[in-house]
Amino acid sequence: MKAKTLIFLYSIVAAVPYLAAADKVDTQVLYLSILNCLNIILLYRKHKSNSLFELKESINNIPVVSMILFFLWSSITIIPAINKVESLISLSEILTLLISLVFLIYHFKSLENLERNRLILILILVITSVELISVYAPYIAEIIVNGKPGFQLLAYRGISGNINVMSYSLLIKLPFLVYYLYEKKFSRYVLYLLIILITFAILSILQTRSAILSLALLALMLSFLFYSVNHRNRFLKVLRNIVLPILLGFFASYIQSALNSNITAQDRIGSLVVAGDGSIGERLRFYQSAFESFLASPFIGIGVGNWEIESVKYDREYMSNYIVPYHVHNDFLEILAESGIPAFLFYFGPIFLIVFLIIKKYFKKKRIRGEDLFLIVILCSFLMYLADSMFNFPQARILSQMNLLLLLSISIFYIPLKFSIPHKLLQISPFIFLPLILLSLYSSVRVYDSSRDQMILLTQFNFNDFSKPPLSEIEKMQHIYPNITPTGMSIASKKGLHFLKNNEPERAIDLFTAGLPHNPYLYMTETFLGFAYEQVQDNEKGLYYTKLAFDNAPNDVIHFGNYINSLYTTNDSIAIKNAYLDIPEKYKDPMHDELYLLVISTMQNPASSKFTLDGLD
Repeated sequence: MKAKTLIFLYSIVAAVPYLAAADKVDTQVLYLSILNCLNIILLYRKHKSNSLFELKESINNIPVVSMILFFLWSSITIIPAINKVESLISLSEILTLLISLVFLIYHFKSLENLERNRLILILILVITSVELISVYAPYIAEIIVNGKPGFQLLAYRGISGNINVMSYSLLIKLPFLVYYLYEKKFSRYVLYLLIILITFAILSILQTRSAILSLALLALMLSFLFYSVNHRNRFLKVLRNIVLPILLGFFASYIQSALNSNITAQDRIGSLVVAGDGSIGERLRFYQSAFESFLASPFIGIGVGNWEIESVKYDREYMSNYIVPYHVHNDFLEILAESGIPAFLFYFGPIFLIVFLIIKKYFKKKRIRGEDLFLIVILCSFLMYLADSMFNFPQARILSQMNLLLLLSISIFYIPLKFSIPHKLLQISPFIFLPLILLSLYSSVRVYDSSRDQMILLTQFNFNDFSKPPLSEIEKMQHIYPNITPTGMSIASKKGLHFLKNNEPERAIDLFTAGLPHNPYLYMTETFLGFAYEQVQDNEKGLYYTKLAFDNAPNDVIHFGNYINSLYTTNDSIAIKNAYLDIPEKYKDPMHDELYLLVISTMQNPASSKFTLDGLD
């Protein structure tokens, strides 16, 4: 019973709420860290000095060994990292997931086969139901309040924190539901309902284009594979248990779109071939940037956890309002760019191996037994995870990672994945990993505490309201570990803005200076540091930093405004006009015009209006 409870506690990590944090991941990592420590305590209380021996079988397998190597190699990539604090935080998360995997395998191994299979069934049913409820509740509420559903509302993300994450989490569980329906493992009506609800959610509520395509591909794969391995009533059985419930979901989606005149799944897929689709061009640009970064350092990368910083260097000319492309939207490329080829092989290697072994077994056997159908389920679920990795960033989402850990844990009992670690290495491993686990717990506590502070800073920044909280509270907020927000901005600089806006430029300068190295490509810190120096009458430094920010990121209105304000103090109208003309035309907005005309009109007399307007549209 204790093993089942602990597995269940790991499995429901997605249901952990934000608890006032800026990023749900921070709360979830803390939850897993505490759960890991609880497992260690329970294991030691039960087995004392034999604890390591009890874990031996849970460690001697390819998924765990590969993840250990991924962690160790990622540790080496700290060397080239620009922001080493972010690398340490990422390493802490990797270690937390590694220990979670070990204990999941350990608890699954403690169960008998029938008991384990029954638990997997219950987990899939419960978790899928919870995810669906979290999606449908706001969807139905939207219809009740406004008479029709909105398009991809933030509320539809449910417990996942992201609609793409939720879409693929449901897709990963869909093969299990189809299998249980096909093999009559549970109530047909309940399984039919869940499959229909998943199909409808992906097509009409979440409407993620890659997930819609993946759903169609998954339906074809399941139909073909189940049809080809079962020779008794195979066509009707496939039609009734796979095709029919998914088609009913498609039909319900079509009816809903017709009644509410909403965007259909066909419209969403059709938008992929529409010329000028911004999101496709953006993704391709991200892919190119990551590939170029990988080619520059293919073996060790730029440092684990540093892509959100490195990405700014490549995408700065397209950015505005400090919206950072903090993920590549392709985990294959992101891992290659951050940590190089070895990390890519260690992370994806077990998945590729499992997929290969299942396909090999499928083609090798003339006839697969009924119980081997479960291998097809594992295959299809892993393929959905790989599809998610191709278009999104599941490595950065705890819900997606827990799906992966559960799949790896289950696979060990159906596929030969044993790999023995030398006994001497096992003996010394507690002396290495126990201190690291404690440090990881400490890290997750620090990150969560900071995340709560960041929520306040981000909220006030977004509303441009720096009147609260009191500066005494701002001063207490930590900015060293972590040192940047989920959006890539320096926390020290965010604090500095509060002091700057409340007429304390000296303290603001200290904080901006501390924030300079945290994200050297964003230039937010530089522009406000320059403005702060202007407030203390150090015009030379003020001009230096505002010019540095404008020259490297001219499309930001704030950078332009602060720079021409510095130029105004030097009465350099020519430089002000040149700065205005240097802004790329596609990034100009009315605010650039207003700032330029406002500043330069105070420097020129009416007789020189020709100079002011010459060359302007």
